[in-house]
Amino acid sequence: MLFLILAGLIALAVYEPGNNITPVKNLISSIDPDKVQHLRLQIPERADVTLTKIEGVWQMLTPYTVAANQQRVRQIVKIVQAKGIATYPVSQTDINQLQLDAPGLILSVNDTPFLFGGTDALGGSRYVQIGDTIHLITDRYSHLARVDASQLVMPTLLSKGAKITALELPAFKLILSDGQWRVEQNGQENGVTSGVTNGENNSRIEPETRKVEARNTLQNINPDHLQQFLDQWRYARAFTVQVLDKNLTNTQTIHITTPSGSVQYSILNTNDEFIVQRHDLNLQYHFPLSTGEAMLTLEQTPTRQ
Repeated sequence: MLFLILAGLIALAVYEPGNNITPVKNLISSIDPDKVQHLRLQIPERADVTLTKIEGVWQMLTPYTVAANQQRVRQIVKIVQAKGIATYPVSQTDINQLQLDAPGLILSVNDTPFLFGGTDALGGSRYVQIGDTIHLITDRYSHLARVDASQLVMPTLLSKGAKITALELPAFKLILSDGQWRVEQNGQENGVTSGVTNGENNSRIEPETRKVEARNTLQNINPDHLQQFLDQWRYARAFTVQVLDKNLTNTQTIHITTPSGSVQYSILNTNDEFIVQRHDLNLQYHFPLSTGEAMLTLEQTPTRQ
């Protein structure tokens, strides 16, 4: 008896909400994922997210003009190879019942819109309309496309392959000139004291002192340490990217210069993370405190007496 009840429930899940249903094992689209060049995500009451692939690299065009998180975008693109559990002709299906009359998400892949409706009552699979056909698929994709646009931003401060030609920090600056790096002191003679104000309650977080000797050459700095220091800025990956919090205030700015130009950032420490803000993009990048320490401290080789 129990077996018959379970069989009936499974049949109901697969064959509802209409009678003209074809169980399928095929892909829901014929789009080649390697040929996907454009994506557009439309969610009610949110700004559209548009992405395009330029020379093999995904770039976000709106709402931010910035390199995209390549891994997350590729996961979204996998929707074109999703396998259907069942198909429903739109003409013979109540789209209101499937919440496709007002989709919560429209994902356009190249020129093909994928309309995301509700989920089935028993299995939690998602109804997706493509053209005149509704597909029931395992719901592995809608949550990827529904994230805030900031979560689709590349979590690095610099684009892949960017080369730093100058780096100005609160305590010192590094400048590449005629193929040689030189260091210049900022702030006080013995270093700079930096602190951060918490915008929520204006409490003062304990200041930190960064020191580097003021020299015209880097003779007391190991070249390997210098390269590791620059690589911290080139490759450090934020554990999250968020919309800029204008309630946070800070007293420190930095500048990173590459052949394509110079960008100003604001930096601040909280009790548990190091935040780099980029006001021109309205974004901020969150790093562990240990990463922030490494990004602000250039190790020197002790001077021999």
